[in-house]
Amino acid sequence: MAEAPAKREWTPEELEERKKYIATDEEFKKFLDIMDSDEGFTVASEDPKKHLKVLTKPAPDTPIAAIKVETYYEDLEPELVYDVLHDHYFRQTWDDHMIEGSIIEQVDPFNEVGYYSCKMPFPIANRDYCNHRSWKIFPERKTWVIFNKSVLHPDCPVEPKFVRGWSFFSGYYLQKREEGGCIMKYYTHNDPRGWIPAWAINAVSSKVAPNLLGQLHENALKYTEWKSKNHSDWKPWLTGFDVNEEPYRRHKPTPEAIKAAADAKNAKK
Repeated sequence: MAEAPAKREWTPEELEERKKYIATDEEFKKFLDIMDSDEGFTVASEDPKKHLKVLTKPAPDTPIAAIKVETYYEDLEPELVYDVLHDHYFRQTWDDHMIEGSIIEQVDPFNEVGYYSCKMPFPIANRDYCNHRSWKIFPERKTWVIFNKSVLHPDCPVEPKFVRGWSFFSGYYLQKREEGGCIMKYYTHNDPRGWIPAWAINAVSSKVAPNLLGQLHENALKYTEWKSKNHSDWKPWLTGFDVNEEPYRRHKPTPEAIKAAADAKNAKK
């Protein structure tokens, strides 16, 4: 039997920082409020045939606009889409942009800190993110919620070969439709950083976000069959994550990232 990894010892400063890795009721309310109301948003595009609406909203402290996409799936129930969004193994089969998706820390059964790196079109450098992801089911609303925001984490130093992006607040909202299927809303306020001008980021994001939901729909239709043959009993987002178990894949910073972080820390002394 493989030896269990040594338990990490946290400094007092890190323990204080770690409190940020558990979503509060206020954060869930904030996300639900964003999804429940289009106040302050402007319709950027609308496609009635695809039941699709893209909205944008300026942000007070950054030129990067928030994007919200609203649609519905007649042929997919929210429970299944929720599974698809959580299943890291399945994402590896359909997310062509992903380089790595891994776990830094499973904080509790409903919060994780994860690492995600993705390909960017040439000549733009690839991006990576260190995100705190949270989720919750609201039975009284027949609603499922997953959202994330970027954080600093001692086990996720900046990788030199990537540009570190920043998610201000992003996530998915699923709600059961009385006539069958589900309402799907996606919100993203994300800065890939680097040299790309804000106007270009805003223009591209308003196109990429709806395409993501189309790709998600197409692949979610394949999920039931795929799941029956791949990790069929693995649904810890429903059965409960065990924080003492190793995640499906743990992020391992490169030696270059570890050295750069140590050098930066020493330079501040």
